[in-house]
Amino acid sequence: MTERELREKLQSAYGTMPDATRAAFEHSLTHHRVETRNSARMSRRMRTIVTLALMLMMLTAFGVAAAKLASVTDYPPPSGLTPEYMSHLVALNEAYDGDLLTLSVNDLVFDGTTVEVAMNVQPKAGKRVFMDMEVTAECAGRAYTLEIEGCGGGDFMSGMFLPDGTGSWSDSPFGFDGVLWDDDMQSPPEGVPIAWTMTFELLQPVWKVEYLPDAQYQALLAGGADTLEAYVQNNWRKQIITVTYGSLVEYQYAAEAAMLADGTITEPLSGSRTEQLLSCGGFRRADTIIVQFTTDFADEYAHPELVGKRIDMGDYDLVIDNVNLSFMRANITMHYEFSAAYTEDEIRQMTNLPNAWRVYVNGQTEAGYDAYANFQQVTNGAYGVDTPEQLTVGFDFYPAETDITRLTFVPIRNMGEKWDACHPDAEKGFTLELQE
Repeated sequence: MTERELREKLQSAYGTMPDATRAAFEHSLTHHRVETRNSARMSRRMRTIVTLALMLMMLTAFGVAAAKLASVTDYPPPSGLTPEYMSHLVALNEAYDGDLLTLSVNDLVFDGTTVEVAMNVQPKAGKRVFMDMEVTAECAGRAYTLEIEGCGGGDFMSGMFLPDGTGSWSDSPFGFDGVLWDDDMQSPPEGVPIAWTMTFELLQPVWKVEYLPDAQYQALLAGGADTLEAYVQNNWRKQIITVTYGSLVEYQYAAEAAMLADGTITEPLSGSRTEQLLSCGGFRRADTIIVQFTTDFADEYAHPELVGKRIDMGDYDLVIDNVNLSFMRANITMHYEFSAAYTEDEIRQMTNLPNAWRVYVNGQTEAGYDAYANFQQVTNGAYGVDTPEQLTVGFDFYPAETDITRLTFVPIRNMGEKWDACHPDAEKGFTLELQE
């Protein structure tokens, strides 16, 4: 079998290989040829046989696993895998193989604010590990932290215990998405390189582990939060780690409360979640995995020409605070300004004050994106406000459209619990034209 024939068979059997796998194959070929080129004793036939053997060995060891690597492209946005989306795809292919688990950070897509990351995580057979993660970045001398908004396959928000004991996290593909913000909740400046650091902390339990069954967890919870806490605390005093749905949130909370009650500590635990868990006992730090990379995109998705624009709505003005429309996500915020200082009762009585809004894209009039105004709480009387400036409305959605040039906002009246019961008031709507 020639090299070409083997490549064709590989292509037929496994389809298009990931770049990392193909690169490994090519590296094996190139590396082998460099070592054997000056060997007069090795015939061309023998070189081909050795090369094919190396490739088949790599296929057995790596090819099947690599073909199953998760990718953010497995879950495309509503607008699809557009050329713009693909141009913002970053292949990382960072792999870790330790005593407790295997981990790979495969790829990500980033629009300057929102990032989605695809990974594979698999605990080793018979091993137990708690994995915590933090994502930070530096841009133009400022520090940023990723606020995780969604997870797939595991809990990246509060950390995850593997295996989780329920089987819900048994599949290898994992992922998360979030927003990169500084302390003032501002995104990095556009067009400036961003240096990222992903830190994975691996903690190995040194105490006995108890997976709390769902039925028992529900029964304890039915007795009140104190009943559940007392059970977990009792386990902690016996040096037993209680895992609930792959989480250690109850364990950490109960252990901290017990230490405060016992006088072991005089103040609540501080520091990172990893440091707090280590202070609770029952774990040792097994390893720390650090993945670093840089993204550098020169795109501009913000529309500063709209910031501060004022729309007269009668009893109040709407003022545009932010319009950011990328290939991944749309984020629009506005706030209300009143011509007079209204009281809460007067706000409740306003007939021109909608409790929700709908935005239509590019002149559409059928399908739109909805958002509650945060003063829905005010009109329900659940919360009060100190100043009218607290009344805001924000849209955060994943548009199916590309090349958005027009946004039409329509107030909604009589908003109930069901969106299909709403009544858009198109006559009181307004349109924003976007500059290219």
